[in-house]
Amino acid sequence: MPRKRNIVPIIALLALGGCAASKPSTDQMGQAVVAIRDAEQAEAVSMAPVPMRTARDAYSRAEEAERGQQYLLASRLAEEAIVDAKLATATAQAERARLSLDEMRRSQDALRREATH
Repeated sequence: MPRKRNIVPIIALLALGGCAASKPSTDQMGQAVVAIRDAEQAEAVSMAPVPMRTARDAYSRAEEAERGQQYLLASRLAEEAIVDAKLATATAQAERARLSLDEMRRSQDALRREATH
């Protein structure tokens, strides 16, 4: 009968090797900066403060993790910053659209009142 080798340690080593992360790309960190800047330009600071703050915090933590050579964490946090910044941008755009619609309705109501007098 052939001797069976215990393959669990081998599988565990392969799995750990697959989890090793390289330094987050400059492109990934750059994408986070651009996404945050886009959100700022979309007035997310005032119109979507919570996701904006979350995006900035995630990016700050990504920078810290990168400095500490925690590259997998830095990569995840950079991605989180990108997603949160895009959410902030979309939220600000939706809020701007809602405000514009409210203004149009007020103008329409004013015109109706004038037409009935």
